[in-house]
Amino acid sequence: MEDWKNYEVVIYGDDLTHELWKMARDSFLIHGGRCLCEKEPKKRAGALQTRNAKPSEVTFSREIRRPWLGLTMVYSVYRAPDAASAKAFLQQDDVPRVS
Repeated sequence: MEDWKNYEVVIYGDDLTHELWKMARDSFLIHGGRCLCEKEPKKRAGALQTRNAKPSEVTFSREIRRPWLGLTMVYSVYRAPDAASAKAFLQQDDVPRVS
């Protein structure tokens, strides 16, 4: 695998259900990801409510640039009023692949 194909993934949040965490983790592994450090969330009842989600209220906060192996890694940071709005925002568009 070429160096530029390495990614770091952090999945967390107070409203993250065990089911959603497992789906994200499984997808990461299927696509060649390697877990270096993980903490499985506790199983609990209830799913994230998206009924009152407000994806239009998610705002861009800042961009962080970090050099890594001769490349510049770019992290876009957004702020959301709640987890449901953040999830709805992320589901609007696919994340583009770098090629």
